Amino acid sequence: MARDLIHHEVRDALIADGWVITHDPFELFYGDDELAPDLGAERLLGAENGIEQIIVEIKSLRARSFIQAVGQAIGQYILYRTVLNEIESPRRLWLAISEEAASQISDHPAAELLMTKELINLVVIAIDARKVVAWQPAHSST
Repeated sequence: MARDLIHHEVRDALIADGWVITHDPFELFYGDDELAPDLGAERLLGAENGIEQIIVEIKSLRARSFIQAVGQAIGQYILYRTVLNEIESPRRLWLAISEEAASQISDHPAAELLMTKELINLVVIAIDARKVVAWQPAHSST
């Protein structure tokens, strides 16, 4: 399976942010379907709080049509989230994108609407610095 253009930069950024990469890719099965989110990671929350586990899907959102790339990324995210919910996985799903892509989302009302309405957890990466610049959890409006 082909890796996204920013795969290694996101991986390095997560490691620098204190995460241990446990899966690259993360193997996720539902029935006979094999899905492959990009990364599984975990980190210790503290001796008394246990371990936080996440799955990260990486998308550069570089395509002829930015809005189509966003739509495809969100579709894949929703598929993974639905399966994770169905199997009652303790892992929280995140979509990793570059700072550039994050700023482009605000330039496209349809992309911004999808990110908000579909409750997408975003982790924004400074690609050149290989650094996490923001964790943006989705907020339900209900």
